[in-house]
Amino acid sequence: MKKITTVLLVLTFNVLSFAQTTNIPDPNFEQALIDLGIDTNGLNGNILNSDAASVTSIYVVSKSINDLAGIEAFTSLQALYCGQNNLTNLDVNSNLDLIVLSCAQNNISALDISNLNLYRLSCGLNNINSIDVSNSSNLFKLDCYALNLTTLDLTNNPNLKELYIEGNQLVSLDLSNMNNFERLNCRSNNLSSLNVKNGNNTNITYFNIINNPNLTCVEVDDVAYSDTNWGIDSQAVFSINCTASLQNFNLLDVSIYPNPTSGHISITSSDNIIIDSIVIYNIFGKKVMHSNVKNNAIDVSLLNSGVYYVNIYANNSKTVKKLIIE
Repeated sequence: MKKITTVLLVLTFNVLSFAQTTNIPDPNFEQALIDLGIDTNGLNGNILNSDAASVTSIYVVSKSINDLAGIEAFTSLQALYCGQNNLTNLDVNSNLDLIVLSCAQNNISALDISNLNLYRLSCGLNNINSIDVSNSSNLFKLDCYALNLTTLDLTNNPNLKELYIEGNQLVSLDLSNMNNFERLNCRSNNLSSLNVKNGNNTNITYFNIINNPNLTCVEVDDVAYSDTNWGIDSQAVFSINCTASLQNFNLLDVSIYPNPTSGHISITSSDNIIIDSIVIYNIFGKKVMHSNVKNNAIDVSLLNSGVYYVNIYANNSKTVKKLIIE
């Protein structure tokens, strides 16, 4: 009799465990889970834990979801795509297996991922003021455009290859420890310091740092390579040592004539400086010419009419002059 009772108790416990549920208060979230074939007990405000436990990926983009409460039941979740909803809060602290999180275009004001080791994070177009990715040593791609970030510490993210942080308020950015880095977009920030001297510059396939008006020097592996392949704001310069370069910035006493012009220009200086090279940018920050200078003369006849900025390099110094092409 004792043996039968014990067996019945074990069976009862297993049935009760199997039937345990987690509340899903947002009907749009639950309906999305039903549509995905995950929630099998219908639209009733909860999900069977047994349904949630084995799920590794959830895609609920643009489903008018206000609340992802209940996501904690998905203990094996590795990828969550919940962008373009109405979320104001997102708690993924219980989803310790999560490596891909995409929650862009919501109204999230705070995002705690400090206990996760993410591989990819996309959280742009939210109201987030800070992000702690210090635990994500495997982070490969970080996309956090158009937030309210003023600082971003990437010291513990040496494996990062892609960084998209356009339209924030960042003042400084250091990528010097990332020798696998490939793509950068940090345009339209408040950068005054940028270090991409990481020994890997020739493998960077996309580089956009335009519209950082306070940035006067970018530290790089090779100045000639950067001048040839990357665009930069007219007031800035590439250097292998920005501390030294900033001391020499705009020390050149040079002038351009004729200005305006439709053909050639000459560059002269009061102390007969020999000009090394010039880089010309249009008013949109796009590089349109890079040339070594012979006899301090340059042919600009192929440029369209308009306003340009000429970056002039000589004696490890630089200055910028406005040029008008008629």
